[in-house]
Amino acid sequence: GARPPGPALFRVQAANRPTAGRKRHLRMSSTGEKRRSVAIAVAPNGARRTRDEHSGVPLTPREIAYAAAGAAEAGAAMIHLHIRTPEGDHTLDPGIYREALSELRREIRNRMIVQITTDSLGKFSARDQMAVVREVRPEAVSL
Repeated sequence: GARPPGPALFRVQAANRPTAGRKRHLRMSSTGEKRRSVAIAVAPNGARRTRDEHSGVPLTPREIAYAAAGAAEAGAAMIHLHIRTPEGDHTLDPGIYREALSELRREIRNRMIVQITTDSLGKFSARDQMAVVREVRPEAVSL
């Protein structure tokens, strides 16, 4: 018969409750039985990561979209989006956010919730954070 996975290996299955193609509820179990629903969020480049730390950190909107597609295929339900300037610095530039959101939707469509972030370790003022939220009008945001 089939051998059950070891204790560190889990089989991830999509739940039978579709939610308009947006959220993916997952059930995890080492033996296949129902346990709990979880939603996996990813931040492929994070607040502190740079190419100096890892050459594969996605920084451009296209690179972020490609990383998001891989995460969606692996079962992630949401991406927490940090955007960067071409030099790799954090920014709240609405144009770069719109470009990133467009690339993400082209690549992942509605398979994930896209949450933009307006903070990078206290770099931006509350006024600047709210201005970008008002201008970009994202699906979800962290402040």
